[in-house]
Amino acid sequence: MSVRTYTPQVKVTLMKNIRRDEAGVSKRYTGARTTVDLTPFLGENGAVTTHKSILAPMGQFSITLTDQRDGQTQDTLYAMAEPMDSIEIRMAREPHKTPGELPIVMRGFVTQVHRSESMGPNGRPQRQVVIEGADYGLAFARVRLTWLEAAGTGDALSNFARLEAAGMPFRSYPASDFVREITHSVINPWLEEFFARSIGSADPNATPSVERLIGVDATVNEGTVNPFGVNPYDRPAWEWMVERCDLAWNELFIEDREDGPVLVYRALPFKDINGHWIDQGASKAMAGTIGVTDDAIVSLDVSRSDANVANIYWANPSAVSLNTEGSQKAAAFQLGDLIEDGPNSARALYGARVMDVVMSQAHTGGGRGVGLPASEATAFAESIAGWAKVRRDALKAINRDNVAFEDVSMTLRGDEGIRAGNYIRVNRGGFRFEFYAQAVSHEFRPFQGFTTSVQGIRGTGLIERSKMPASPYATEGRAGAYG
Repeated sequence: MSVRTYTPQVKVTLMKNIRRDEAGVSKRYTGARTTVDLTPFLGENGAVTTHKSILAPMGQFSITLTDQRDGQTQDTLYAMAEPMDSIEIRMAREPHKTPGELPIVMRGFVTQVHRSESMGPNGRPQRQVVIEGADYGLAFARVRLTWLEAAGTGDALSNFARLEAAGMPFRSYPASDFVREITHSVINPWLEEFFARSIGSADPNATPSVERLIGVDATVNEGTVNPFGVNPYDRPAWEWMVERCDLAWNELFIEDREDGPVLVYRALPFKDINGHWIDQGASKAMAGTIGVTDDAIVSLDVSRSDANVANIYWANPSAVSLNTEGSQKAAAFQLGDLIEDGPNSARALYGARVMDVVMSQAHTGGGRGVGLPASEATAFAESIAGWAKVRRDALKAINRDNVAFEDVSMTLRGDEGIRAGNYIRVNRGGFRFEFYAQAVSHEFRPFQGFTTSVQGIRGTGLIERSKMPASPYATEGRAGAYG
């Protein structure tokens, strides 16, 4: 019997953007190299961890180094990294399968550098340097809409002036065009200016290993964003953008791809209880699938709950249509369109469960509906009512079987290919199920181990068990005569 072994590899690169050579600061770091391979400094007590959740505005990383004297600066590694320096993290369990560069796991910026010193049990000093930071989602937090910046651009009380001060034309946008415009007209110009001022931009020998701008992969084809109601204005651009992306129906997150960081905006890629995609009109549900076999599983925890059961649905149009919610709610009630007593959500079993979600987007091609003549106002109200029904029906389709789906927590041997925003298909012999990965963490400890942890929703374990003619319990991990 052969035992399969692995030699996983990690590479961590620091790209200098900030240099401490201002007056009053030692000139020791002036002229220091602009690209530093941190991998040799990890040591046997080092660690590299990354965490990415599609529910959070940015991913996080932490790099633990064994502190040493840097040969070029003759100082601690702690003095080498600065907040807003760039970091690139690459990992591979089987590096021989990826000739050249290891697969990218995360790109981002340093936010904190920490040094600790202590005496060990053997009386010898122990020193560690920890570098922490975030992925390119940090750019959406660094660009902040603030009165103090907009006030000097003209009429500070004007929505037009406030948005145009941030570089974004003030008009209605199709949903996907809205996130493209924010990224290309507001965020990327800030990144361009930032990198133009960085020390690496002047170094002809610097390795151009970081894609410096954010791409956009937007496939939401339903809805219109009207950028009214900027208040409160003092907040990060991400918060303002998220409010208008209707995340009860869509999802928005940064993904690190080989050719650079990408902002993904798409319809929720959910499937119904029969495994069919739940499309939302012209916005097609889609997500990749990654296979996992039982020999890769270290631990598995599944659970079910009635916490997300809903049977009374309302897509609130108050944010996109003035003074129409009450009449629309009454009309929907008379049509019996608010309630869905399905077998997995019946009020007789679970009580009245209300899901009331405010729509921030108008219907496709729709406007604000302000100041219209009476005839056009009536037509606008009818179009909003139709749009609210479309959104309400989508909420029903997405949530009607929540009680049957599982929440999944899984730890695996390290696999850099597992990413948040994909389905994980688990093969346990004759028993197979899948779930949607919302959060993924990678932990690489040199000479010790490489593990991946996944948090997911909409697991189909119970659903698949109910379909099996043989004992599901006896089938787990047993492939059968034909595998």
